This record gives sequence, C-alpha cells and structure tokens, in this order.
Amino acid sequence: MKVIKYILLILSMGQFFPLESFWQSNFFWFFIWIICFHLGWFYMECLQYKQINSVVLCLLALINIWLLPSFPYLMLGLLTIELRELFSRKKTVLILSLMAIVSGFIWSTLTIWPQVDYLMFTVSIVIICGYLAEQATRLEVQETSLYEFRTQADEQEERLIEQKAQMIAMEEIHTLNERNRISRDLHDTVGHTLSTIVIQLAAIEKLTEEKMPQASAMLKQLHHFTKEGLSDVRQVIHQLKPKHYQKFAFIEQVHHIISDFEHNSPIKVYFNNNQLLWSLSPEQELLFMRAIQEFLSNSSKHSQADEVRIQCHFTDSTVILTMMDNGKGTDTIKPQMGITGMKERTKLLGGKVQIHSALNKGFKVRIVLPKGGSSYDG
Repeated sequence: MKVIKYILLILSMGQFFPLESFWQSNFFWFFIWIICFHLGWFYMECLQYKQINSVVLCLLALINIWLLPSFPYLMLGLLTIELRELFSRKKTVLILSLMAIVSGFIWSTLTIWPQVDYLMFTVSIVIICGYLAEQATRLEVQETSLYEFRTQADEQEERLIEQKAQMIAMEEIHTLNERNRISRDLHDTVGHTLSTIVIQLAAIEKLTEEKMPQASAMLKQLHHFTKEGLSDVRQVIHQLKPKHYQKFAFIEQVHHIISDFEHNSPIKVYFNNNQLLWSLSPEQELLFMRAIQEFLSNSSKHSQADEVRIQCHFTDSTVILTMMDNGKGTDTIKPQMGITGMKERTKLLGGKVQIHSALNKGFKVRIVLPKGGSSYDG
C-alpha cells in the first residue's frame, strides 16, 4: 500500500503545481507542511502518533477544501487509506461522513460548490481507495493468521519430535533395565547354583580319589564340564549386562522426577538430551536432580506456566543443564534460598549458574559444569 500512497501523494502535487494561484500565495508552504505530515505517517511506527496524526490530517483536509484553489480529491483518497489502516471499516466510514457533512457546511457558507464531475470523481477516488485499503487490511490479517498457523505447526512438530525422542529414550532405558534384570537373575540363580555344584564336585572328587579312582575320574570330568558351563553362563551374564548401564540411570531418574511432577501438576514438561559422552559424578547427579526439582517446584508455585523445557547437553569438556518455562517471568530476580543453594553447590563443583527472566518472558536457569566422570568409548 505504500506504493499506492506515494503515487497519490505525487499526483496530488501534480494537481496543484500547474495552478498559478498556488505558487503566488502561501498555499505552497501549506501543502509542503501536509506532505511532511504524510511522510511522518509512512515511517513512524508509533500508534499514538498515527492516531494524533489522523485527527490533524482530517482537519487539514477540511482546511484544504476551504483554502486551496482546487478541490483536493486525491488527498482525500490518500487520507481514506490511512484512516482504514488505523480504524475499523465502520469508524472510517463515520469519519469520512462527518468530513463530508462539515465540508458541505463550509461550501454552503462560502457559496463555493465544486462541479458535479469533481464530486463524482472525488467519491470514486474515496471508494476505490477505501476498497484498496480494505483488501490490504484483509491481506495483512490473512498473512498474520498464516504466520501464526505456521508458528503453531512448527511448535507442534517440535513437540512431536521431542515426544518421539522421549519415547525412544524410555524404550531404550526399559530395554536396558530388562537386560540388567535378566543378567542379575541369572547371576543370582543359575550362577550361584553352578558355583555350588562346582565346589561340591571338587570336594567329592577328593573324597573318592583313593578308594574309587574310576568314579573320581568321572567326577573330575564332570567338574571340568560344570566349570566350563559356569564360565559360559558368566560370559552370557556379562554380555547381557548393558555396557555403561550406569550412565542411563541418571536419565531414568530425571524421567521419574518429571513423571511424578506431571502426575501432580497440569504443567507439561519436555526433556531431551544429546549423546552422553561421559559419566556424571555422584555430586553432579545430585546437583542436577535437586536443581530440576527446585525449578519444577518454583514453576508450579510462582510462574503460572503451562510448559517447562529441560535440556541436558554434553560436550567434550562440559555438561549444560538448561531449564526454562513460559510463565509470567519477572524483571527483578530475588535471591531465594533455592537459587542461593543451587549457586553454592554449583560453585563447589567448579561450575556456574546463569539466570535470565523478564516480565511475560518466562524464567530460565542454565547450569554449566566441567567434566566430572570417565568417558564413554561407545
């Protein structure tokens, strides 16, 4: 629409510049003043300025009708577009109608009546410009709606990806738990039984070695087979027990905390992590657990949030825990006991805490810790 408004402004200048009376009076500077108002309208984004400007422009339009040597129909078309950008269709029609009534009063008072063709042309200009402004407004609304729809679609897709990642992580943890349980059961049952049999066979072999050499030889062979069987069972147990199982225990504990929280709160929590490159020390795990519990508790009590996002990101030398909500936020962060304790524990582990918040922008806590445990090779 800016292009159309510039065209109307230039044509308005072309309407008056050829008139000799326009250049021989103060009309020229008056017109330049109006142009400056319009240019300010084009580039000022402040709504209050535009609303004040609209009132001034309406008054100037009325004065134009009275003072200018020619009827400013193109300027009225420009004013129609600008009014529609600020007000609803009904308010724009009302303002233009009031202007028409006041203009009619001025014309009748001064006995200055424009020609019928000028009136028809002016009405046409106003209608066309009003239609263009209406279409531009509808297009802007549609673009805004489309942008909001795309934003919501992107957010929904991101949530689906996070949920899928959580499901995969939970399935992996469940599988690892099951393998660990099976290996533990094999060790506690079959492993112990075979170990007992091996010990008993060795004892019987010694007792029968002198008086029953043939039986002793058979027992020796059976003892050898049983030891091989026990060795095979131990190898199977070792293969079943997940490598670096302990590294998934931390993730599982986080999921348990989130699950318990969601069971007692309407807030939805999204958690994701990248590949665990190294193990957390017990002190680091405890710090992260308490930090997550503290953040979830504060979000539930104070933030009025309906969504919390938690991310654990490992690098070669650091681990970063980021927690954020979409609550009301605050411009003043008060040093509460929970935050103070979190900072103190983080400092003891050689890390740092970053806290960000703003009014209506939610709350965000970022904890960075140095590498604390051994690396995972695969």
